[in-house]
Amino acid sequence: MGSNSADERRRYFRVDDVVSLNFSVIPADSLTACIERLERGPESSFTLPASLAAISQELRGNMEKIEQLNPTIAAYLRGLDRKIDLLSTVILKQQNEAPHVSRAVNLSAVGMAFRTEQALELDALLELKLLLYPSLTGILTYGKVIKCVHEPGIDPDFPQRVAVEFAYMRDHDRDLLINHVVQCQYRQLQERRRSLDLDNN
Repeated sequence: MGSNSADERRRYFRVDDVVSLNFSVIPADSLTACIERLERGPESSFTLPASLAAISQELRGNMEKIEQLNPTIAAYLRGLDRKIDLLSTVILKQQNEAPHVSRAVNLSAVGMAFRTEQALELDALLELKLLLYPSLTGILTYGKVIKCVHEPGIDPDFPQRVAVEFAYMRDHDRDLLINHVVQCQYRQLQERRRSLDLDNN
């Protein structure tokens, strides 16, 4: 019970972050087909690193057992894993897609907020491609616009603040996103502590 409650709280952790983001409005009646394609279709170069990271996470327990039984084999397998990660990163960088735009976002496992040039209609369905730093993990997800506020005084170039609730995300992508958010929070806490230490010295 306690573990489930902790996992649920982690879903709602929010963090200010910078990610690479592309999004597009898609027809509301296309969500089912998009989910089917994402779940059953071939892995794209964009989502490949995330899927490989999920597999590595699943195999972590086995790798620890191999480490205990035969450290040499474990080291060899970790080397292969690094080579695969490097290859997937190169493929991701070479893909022929529209360039991603780095944006300041407020991010959680259930939704996100970001600024845009144009207003988006409430309940509009978006396809979102998030590239997380520094891991270069690509997450393809779908979300619904739940708020769009005109705030020209904050950033004249991006006057619209949009809030999106994720409508669908693969389970292993959500796990990766939760871990990313937790790591971001940890890094930010460490930076605040270092800053306080410097101020006190």
